[in-house]
Amino acid sequence: MDIYKIGSLVAAGLKMLFLGQARTGRTTAMLNALQDGDLVICSSEEEARWNRRRFQQLCVERELDITVRFVAESNIRFDFPQHREVYFTHDYIEKRYLKACESVESDMKNMAKELKANESKRRVFQIAKPVSENEMLRKRLGFIGTVKGD
Repeated sequence: MDIYKIGSLVAAGLKMLFLGQARTGRTTAMLNALQDGDLVICSSEEEARWNRRRFQQLCVERELDITVRFVAESNIRFDFPQHREVYFTHDYIEKRYLKACESVESDMKNMAKELKANESKRRVFQIAKPVSENEMLRKRLGFIGTVKGD
């Protein structure tokens, strides 16, 4: 268990960073950098449609004839034809970082749960097989015979 709340603090810090970068022109900068044959990975089909429309408007305004593929993460196939460059939208990147934070926290919870379960099994085994102090001492010291007081 993350008693220090580091995971929550990191996630909150990332969210603040992402909010602070809103409306700074990140998407526009990416769309302006795109060239013929590029691939853009988006976090959802909705985001892919939105970026596709926005890019088409940009091409019309600038009279560009460029083909760029916008794909939602769920539709990525590695048998796509080769692309010149691969870009990730800021929304996709932000969600990946937040998912990574959640994954670390989940891994720690699962580890703690598993260790507790193993400890419970060990306790059950110890309760099921009581051992006298003398028997434990014999095993530790390697005595085969009896110890006084047995």
